[in-house]
Amino acid sequence: RRSDKSFPLESHEIQREIGGTVLSHYKNLTVQVKKPEVELRIEVRNDAIYMMAQVIPGAGGMPIGSNGKSLLMLSGGIDSPVAGYMMMKRGVRLEAIHFFSPPYTSQNSLEKVKDLAYELS
Repeated sequence: RRSDKSFPLESHEIQREIGGTVLSHYKNLTVQVKKPEVELRIEVRNDAIYMMAQVIPGAGGMPIGSNGKSLLMLSGGIDSPVAGYMMMKRGVRLEAIHFFSPPYTSQNSLEKVKDLAYELS
């Protein structure tokens, strides 16, 4: 993928150059276009060229911190972590708050909230 359109080479030229370089350094490799064992991905950006053999999909959305900061009241139920996750996908950096008030809330409740906060982080 060539997101920097000002880069002097076109996509097919980049493929040919990098493919030739890889093959010249690793003589035991062959090219299989139809069913490759390893698919190399190349991204040309303004600051660098990135090569990867594996893409790990993330949650998607906007970069964390791009839409400011907020506080999340983490209660231990399902609604608050879901709301937090949705806000994080919109780029909001979160700080979680939990009110632990024994004897009205148990130690198990506190552990559950810690686990939820860990999963969100």
